[in-house]
Amino acid sequence: MTDISSNISESFLNNFPEIFHSPQKVNDYLQKHSKNIEKLIIEDFINLGLENDFAIYANGGFGRQELYPSSDIDLSIIQKKKNINDSDNLEKFIAKLWDLGLQVGHSVRTIKDIKKIAKEDPKEFTSYLTRRALLTSKKTDESINLALKKIWTKKKFFKVKLVEQEERYKSFFSTEYNLEPNLKESPGSLRDFQTSLWILQHCFDFKNIDEIKKSKEFGEEIEKVLHSYNFVKAMRYITNIISNKNRLTFEIQVDIAEKAKLQEGTTKRSVEKLMQKFYENASNLSNFNNLVFEKFKEQNQFAITKNFGDFYVRGNKIGFKKNTNLANQRELIFDIFIAIGLSKKINAVETSSMSLLKNNLNLIDENFRNDQVYASKFLEILKSQFHLSSILKSMKSIGVIQKYIPEFDEVIGQMQFDLFHVYTVDEHTFKVVRNMRQMHIHFEEEFKLEYELINKLPKIEILYLAGLFHDLGKGKGGDHSKIGAKTSLDFAKKIGLSKADADLISWLVLNHLEMSSISQKKDISDPDTISAFADLAITTERLDYLYLLTINDIRATNPALWNGWKHGLLRDLFL
Repeated sequence: MTDISSNISESFLNNFPEIFHSPQKVNDYLQKHSKNIEKLIIEDFINLGLENDFAIYANGGFGRQELYPSSDIDLSIIQKKKNINDSDNLEKFIAKLWDLGLQVGHSVRTIKDIKKIAKEDPKEFTSYLTRRALLTSKKTDESINLALKKIWTKKKFFKVKLVEQEERYKSFFSTEYNLEPNLKESPGSLRDFQTSLWILQHCFDFKNIDEIKKSKEFGEEIEKVLHSYNFVKAMRYITNIISNKNRLTFEIQVDIAEKAKLQEGTTKRSVEKLMQKFYENASNLSNFNNLVFEKFKEQNQFAITKNFGDFYVRGNKIGFKKNTNLANQRELIFDIFIAIGLSKKINAVETSSMSLLKNNLNLIDENFRNDQVYASKFLEILKSQFHLSSILKSMKSIGVIQKYIPEFDEVIGQMQFDLFHVYTVDEHTFKVVRNMRQMHIHFEEEFKLEYELINKLPKIEILYLAGLFHDLGKGKGGDHSKIGAKTSLDFAKKIGLSKADADLISWLVLNHLEMSSISQKKDISDPDTISAFADLAITTERLDYLYLLTINDIRATNPALWNGWKHGLLRDLFL
């Protein structure tokens, strides 16, 4: 058995450069591995005479014929008859599988047991929902279907899967942009797509991928998402071979980049190219997962549709009116987000309108980017009274913000190889702005001084722009602060800000590391240190902006790194 697995893994490694660029080929290896083990299981099951009294099904990854080198073998053994006294051969069967080196997880149940446990445990219900028969009869299969029928309504199943996913996300900082992701369980991982399929099967009644492809709701998205799913599967397969684990650590990333034979560019290392491609695909899985969940919510929401200027509002979501032509009404691309920022009740774009925006991103061209009308609208978004963090996140997931700020597109999925950051540049950037926003609208005793300062700023949008641009120079070679200072200055001028405001944003980006460095590496009780820093800051207004940028930048690097000691040092330096 070990020899068979080793041969498949060796072949996978030899062909990995080709698999990396054509990830659908990973399925040949997954299926071959699954079929080899399936053959052994069936042979042993029959040799021990178990097929008369029991049926056997593959669950989990084995059920999907997605068996990785370190996967467990999930088996569900169904007792066909009410009373079976002799279980010795069943014990021999499981023992033999373990002796072969297989990590077997199994259950032995009657149909009555299945009905009871599936009702009590939604995870068990899900496993039976996606089972694959190895040895069974039509009668047994129909009995299982009957036992599972009407146990979980669509709404109850959806709700429990939503809670299940939210709990899983909390374990991984709720983002697909962690720098060392778990390929099976992190947001944007394989589990996101599998959860989407479970919802599509049980809540939308799609029996298979072909039916999803033909659907109006998801047909346009599924091909791209399947490609991304295959890519992450290929990454998990090779990670399993290298480490026997599912976590994509920094060391493994370097190893995989070498095995993929990626060529280094002038500024980006091969491992950075690898991980940017990974995050692009993880983002696709995450966005599709969100689409599936949001679509079900929309279809099952009892809300009145109301006109709202050029849009309609239904519940907490806003959308374009029927027959809207964005090519003739480009201003609506930003107006829909401005409308969200004006309303406490509206906090999201309806899914069909999100699709319309995605399909019209080409409208955000050079002329659009240089138009002062759209520049004013972008600034209006940054001044939103409500939901700014959600608006920016939505603009990014749709693709609007990276089309409007091309430099932002370059850092999506950009790695940060240091001891501090646990997120990619783009995710870190959004967390910085989110921290600023939360500090602005919510009072916390810990940030009493900062709350007063941020609410006295003459132009909050300057702080947000500095937050958006402070790390956009990363991955380009050279000092990212200097590169970002130039980029932010050009952008600020292009959108019509005054020279003073543009210079302030550029200065903040150029010096965004200074306060952190001085507070932690120099003696701030030394008058010379304070004098030199005062010469840099020049005015208290600049100091206020820089202090607020610094604190929110550090807090967004790693949830474990911010502490009272660092806060105290920065506050003392500021005061």
